Amino acid sequence: MALLGRRGNYSADRPAVYGPIGSFVFSVRRPRELMCLRPIALAISLSLLVVARYQSAFLIAMFTVLGVATATRTSTRGAVATLGLLTLVGVPWIASASISGLIWFVLENQKRALDVVKRGIRRSTAAGFALASLLGLLAGSMVVPLVQAQVRDAPVQIPIIAPPAWVVALAVVAFALANAIGEELLWRGAILSESSQLGLPMIFVVQAASFGLAHLGGLPGGWAGCLLTGLASVLFVLIHRRLGMVASVAAHLLADLAIFTSVAPLVLFTGWSAG
Repeated sequence: MALLGRRGNYSADRPAVYGPIGSFVFSVRRPRELMCLRPIALAISLSLLVVARYQSAFLIAMFTVLGVATATRTSTRGAVATLGLLTLVGVPWIASASISGLIWFVLENQKRALDVVKRGIRRSTAAGFALASLLGLLAGSMVVPLVQAQVRDAPVQIPIIAPPAWVVALAVVAFALANAIGEELLWRGAILSESSQLGLPMIFVVQAASFGLAHLGGLPGGWAGCLLTGLASVLFVLIHRRLGMVASVAAHLLADLAIFTSVAPLVLFTGWSAG
C-alpha cells in the first residue's frame, strides 16, 4: 500500500506502516477499483437504511454506520448520520429525508447556499424548467395505476377526523414538495457528488438501483415500484446534469404531486368526534 510522501505526492514504493490490516484501512492511497466501490457501498447503505425502518433498530444503526464510513465528504456523513438518527427515533420518511437533505446542502455549500439556489434558477431556462416539469408529471402519471392498486390492497389509514378538502390539498402539496426536496438532495445531491469518479453508465446504474430499492416499501412499492422509481431516477439524473438541481426538484415535485393527488381520495380518515 502507498503512503503520502514528504512533498505530498503519492508514493507507491513506500511500505505501509499500519500492519497488514491497518494499511488497508488507513493508508492514504487505494487502488482505483476499491475507491470506486465507496460510492456504490454508500448508495446501497442509504437504500438499506430506508428499507430497514420497517425492520429493526439494529439494522438502521448498522447501515447508518456503514454509510458514514463509506462517505468521503463531511456533508454526506452529516446527512447520513442525521437520517439514521431521525429514522431510529421514528420520524416519518418525508420529514427525515428533507431535514437530512437540507443538512447536506448547507454543509456542502456553507455560506454559498443561497447563491447556489440562485445559480440553479438562472441555469434552468424557462423552456427547460417547463420541459423538466412536464417530464416529471408524465413519469408520475405513469405509475398512478400501480399506486392506486397498491393503496386499495393496503389502505392508508390516518386516525383523525376527515379534514376539509382545502386542507387535504395543502397537505398534498406540502408533502410532495418536502419529499421532492429531500430525495433530490440525498440522491442527486449527496450520492451523485460522491460518485464523480464513476463513469456515467455506472452512475445511472447506482442511482437506479439505490433509488429503486429505497422505494421497496414506498409509493409505488414492491419490486414493480422499485423498477419504475429506478427508471425515474435516471430521468432525474439527466435533468440534473442538464439543468441543475432546481429543475430536478421541479420534475420530482410534479411526479409526486401526480402520485399523491391520485392517492388522496383513497385515504381513510378513521378519527371520530364526540359530537
